[in-house]
Amino acid sequence: MDEVVINGAAITDKAALHSFLAAQMHFPEWYGGNLDALFDCLTDVHTPTRIRVTEKNSLKKSLGSYADRFLRLVTDASTENPDLQIVFEDVNENADTPIKAVTEVVAALIRDGNKFMICQRPAHKARGLLWEFVGGKVEPGETKEEALARECREELGIIVHAESLFAELTHAYPDLTVHLTLFNAVIAEGIPQKLEHNDIRWITADEIGQYEFCPADQEILDRLKQEA
Repeated sequence: MDEVVINGAAITDKAALHSFLAAQMHFPEWYGGNLDALFDCLTDVHTPTRIRVTEKNSLKKSLGSYADRFLRLVTDASTENPDLQIVFEDVNENADTPIKAVTEVVAALIRDGNKFMICQRPAHKARGLLWEFVGGKVEPGETKEEALARECREELGIIVHAESLFAELTHAYPDLTVHLTLFNAVIAEGIPQKLEHNDIRWITADEIGQYEFCPADQEILDRLKQEA
């Protein structure tokens, strides 16, 4: 397996980081030494099959918030590029909690006139009794559309069709980091049932403030309120 090791203790500034990457990974001439170009390189062109980052805390001390952006970007790139593995190591036993793998999650924005459907999570689950859009994790071998159809069938007993992408975002919870894809969807068959959720409601954008939602949904809720 081809592997590139990024020693955080040896990286003193942004220029040193990008010079190392360009040399070790043989990036094309158009690589401009910025994070947007780095993401394109990691997902679109030939790269090593594994990147190992050591001394992560040292990298953060040298680069500050830029290090956090860099670490998040390479994690996102590994999600987009299944042939790329990212490994984080730190010899400091007091190091911050390592970056968690990103979990792919899908959800459905189902409308009925000026209202849309929200579901209340079961009390015994993480983020219990918070409200969300119906959906769940993408299982290995599934497309996002297939995962959405399965989750809606299992949780609500309905058949849905994903029509278009409404929003896509990444959110870090204490226990996991999710990459959420929200589809505009329609019910093709069935009536929503509380097979797993504590409750189901149809609300307008003006009523959003009456419910406590999962934090990952906040950006979506803000957009719905703006578009109302």
